[in-house]
Amino acid sequence: MALTEQRLSTMVLVIGTGGAGLRAAIELAEAGVDVLAVGKRPKEDAHTALAAGGINTALATMDPEDSWQQRGLAELAVIEKRMLDVGVHPDIAGFQDLAHAFDLKSAALAARATLEAALERRETRAATTAATTRTSIPPFQSPRRTCHRRSPCPVSPGADRIFLREESVMKVVVIGGTGLIGSKLVGKLDEHGHEAVAAAPNTGVNTLTGEGLAEVLEGASVVVDVSNSPSWEDDAVMDFFRTSTANLLKAEAEAGVTHHVALSVVGTDRLLESGYFRAKQAQEDLIKESGMPYSIVHATQFFEFIKGIADISTDGDTVRLAPAKIQPMYSDDVAAAVGRTAVGSPVGGVVEVAGPDVFQLDELIRKTLADHDDPRTVVTDPQAPYSGAVLQETTLLPGPDAQIAKTKLSDWLAQQQ
Repeated sequence: MALTEQRLSTMVLVIGTGGAGLRAAIELAEAGVDVLAVGKRPKEDAHTALAAGGINTALATMDPEDSWQQRGLAELAVIEKRMLDVGVHPDIAGFQDLAHAFDLKSAALAARATLEAALERRETRAATTAATTRTSIPPFQSPRRTCHRRSPCPVSPGADRIFLREESVMKVVVIGGTGLIGSKLVGKLDEHGHEAVAAAPNTGVNTLTGEGLAEVLEGASVVVDVSNSPSWEDDAVMDFFRTSTANLLKAEAEAGVTHHVALSVVGTDRLLESGYFRAKQAQEDLIKESGMPYSIVHATQFFEFIKGIADISTDGDTVRLAPAKIQPMYSDDVAAAVGRTAVGSPVGGVVEVAGPDVFQLDELIRKTLADHDDPRTVVTDPQAPYSGAVLQETTLLPGPDAQIAKTKLSDWLAQQQ
């Protein structure tokens, strides 16, 4: 059948109606842009044309009544009706001639609504199942979705969006991935469908020598560095962060990594009397000057390390601490914040995260020791050093734009009992 020529006008023309093309067109249509998509997929291949970057994958995990075949045909009917409404005959558009052009303002929204409704039904079923097997669901988790390596993971209403990026399932290499934060981060990324790889000396990756870096970074989109120096002696810690960061950034550039994320500390630039924090500042400077797209996450002190503050501030039976303010947070919340940053776009700057409550450092340690029947005496001393640096009242506090985590210290302490 000969094609009939017809003149159409649009603000944006998308060539190609596969997953990437449909996703681009959908985003434009939902933003109110007049968009036209043209491609060569036949009517029988409608499930692919309507994939929108993963719809067919998501629906394939549903119940039989949610199959992509049935949904694809249903959505095609919507498209055909819309085409007729605007005066474009399906035959002319090329449904039978491997060429079609259609207005997505209706079709894309209908496809999105269908997907979200199906996903919502599946999550309701998953939540019901979970309720019968455990009394509570850990925070920052959602039912895992199966997604193709290069397809985005669809999001349903109410879904946990912490680790869902608008692009593709990514390979994320976590340097220091076997430590406290690293192991939590790897688990969270895995739960949300990403390919997370824990990299550390005990997994054959050494950032000081470069051993294993090229191999582990192959195919990686993001590298997250949550590693720490094994020694806090001034020269040793400086050598660690300078050498490991330089080696890592060089290997990332060679591997084509597109996002470097580093975990650092709130107040680093205000604690430069400390050899440790001078080394952390040197690490941050290397990242900023590297030309690599990056994000740096500044976190406040972890709940798990509160007792450690007392230990490094102890002289005999006396703990000397300044009356500075501190806003500690749960390590799980730190890992969640780093994960959100890792799967997002590089910010080219610093993201601050902190716990929900502010304490006075000396009072916090005094209460913590008392709760643990620790006989040490806490002495308030404005000149007492914190990792070698003298604190001002707000040195350890984040700025007004910090992300605030939900877990309170009192709740975390209750969980430990």
